[in-house]
Amino acid sequence: GSVLFESDATSETSTIDAEGRFSLRLRSGTYRVAVEPSGGIPVERPGPKQGGILPKYMAPSTSGISVSIDVEHRDVVIDLDG
Repeated sequence: GSVLFESDATSETSTIDAEGRFSLRLRSGTYRVAVEPSGGIPVERPGPKQGGILPKYMAPSTSGISVSIDVEHRDVVIDLDG
């Protein structure tokens, strides 16, 4: 899958590796976060989960996840419950 970091000024994506890690170069700021399953977001969502990810996590506006990036806080852990 992939992870999306979005702010009012920019959005950046990165592929998530088999161990759940990703790498991005971001400017300092606060970002809304979304996670997409492999193959992207399906047009139809027949079940409550897609690719092991709850639908709420697939859009920055509904994921409820935001992170602040600055010089001292560059490593981020994103915990998806469910």
